[in-house]
Amino acid sequence: MKKLISVTLCIFVLCAMLAACDSTEAEPSVQVPDYFPGVTTDTEWSSEWIGLSYTLGDGYTFASHEEINSMMELSADVFLVDESGNPLYDYSKLNVIYEMMAYDASGSNLIIMCEANQMNLSEAQYFAAMKRQLKQADMEYVFSDLTEVTIGDVTMRKTQAYTDDYGIRMYQIYLVRVYGDRVISIIASSSNEAAAQALIDSIR
Repeated sequence: MKKLISVTLCIFVLCAMLAACDSTEAEPSVQVPDYFPGVTTDTEWSSEWIGLSYTLGDGYTFASHEEINSMMELSADVFLVDESGNPLYDYSKLNVIYEMMAYDASGSNLIIMCEANQMNLSEAQYFAAMKRQLKQADMEYVFSDLTEVTIGDVTMRKTQAYTDDYGIRMYQIYLVRVYGDRVISIIASSSNEAAAQALIDSIR
């Protein structure tokens, strides 16, 4: 389970680096309310600012802040260092907020995060930069084309992917929305493709 979750978090650490690695700018973002975090209870996460909510499914647990921080450190150890073991990025410069993470015993997980869009990237530019970062990290992913989806009243861009890099096939579904000066990212990961889709379907 920890391997699947750490691979997922590796992707998010990479995504958090994109603003510093990609210099292409999109059109200025529209005015939106200032960001404020969502609320997580024992069974539900909801964000008035994002406009979405998620209720824990059977067998799923919300990760604590301590667990997420611990797994972030584990994921950074996987490949975000050079050949000499030196960090590839100054993590103190990251401006990322993990809204929540839910996972089950098999390692299937759902993460929602918001990060500063320092380079004013569009959704398409964000995905393109993410793919470049994965390629540079020698992570072989097969991606579908970008499509537009609506969850509740929120419209996002979506792509699906899978990788066999860590000895198991992991399916992932990415949803991204540029909102004001931030990028909202949702990723569902599982070794079971239907389980990944079920996580996305459970968001309202």
